Amino acid sequence: MTKLSATATSVARARPTLKTALVVASLLTSFVAAPTWAAFVTTQEAKLESLIFGTTNFGFQIDLRFNPVTTLVVDDELLDINQGDFNALDALFTGALNTIELFFVDAISYCGGVGGFVGCADAPGNTVIVSSSAAANTSWGHVLLAHEIGHTMLGIAHGAGNNVMNGNVDSALHVDFDAGQVSTILGSNLVQGIGSNRFIVIDPILVSSAAVVPIPGALVLLLSAIGSLGLLGGRTRQRAT
Repeated sequence: MTKLSATATSVARARPTLKTALVVASLLTSFVAAPTWAAFVTTQEAKLESLIFGTTNFGFQIDLRFNPVTTLVVDDELLDINQGDFNALDALFTGALNTIELFFVDAISYCGGVGGFVGCADAPGNTVIVSSSAAANTSWGHVLLAHEIGHTMLGIAHGAGNNVMNGNVDSALHVDFDAGQVSTILGSNLVQGIGSNRFIVIDPILVSSAAVVPIPGALVLLLSAIGSLGLLGGRTRQRAT
């Protein structure tokens, strides 16, 4: 399984191995665990459809159908993708084989090698991981998403000029597919439908962390009093699956 990278944008950092997120609430302390979204989802659906998967390249409109966002609560280690994390993150979500799994994370520090990357994808396959801030770029975020989606169907090769598969994704001009790429994309199992009624289904997946945040002192006293009466006890656990 080959992973492809786009333009380098961050500094590599060493991270521990995969751990499942564990959120523990203690009634007798001044802190409770709560999910916080370190990444965020930007689909760029309108630009993807009109500028890249539209009539200019394909002669008809390919409909991009984004399913509702799924949130995965994980340890901070998986917010920055390092060696081994791609498969570990992919294993936490199981979708249809003809659906693209699109993960949004904080950073990607490994994709076939150490570095700073804005995107990484199966080539071919159906898994894509992108930096959420890069995907949200108002100038070229749609190019990044199309580039990585392209790898899932076109494989490892990069293009040149204004081709979507140009290895440098930070240009709004890179919106073209050539005739050979169009033919390959239309023959992919990820493109469903027949004739001019084609569509691609995408599962957007937000990768979130669990952080400890303070709660007001008065609430702490209340929880302590309730705990002393034996009305509440133990701890709660939230685990990503």
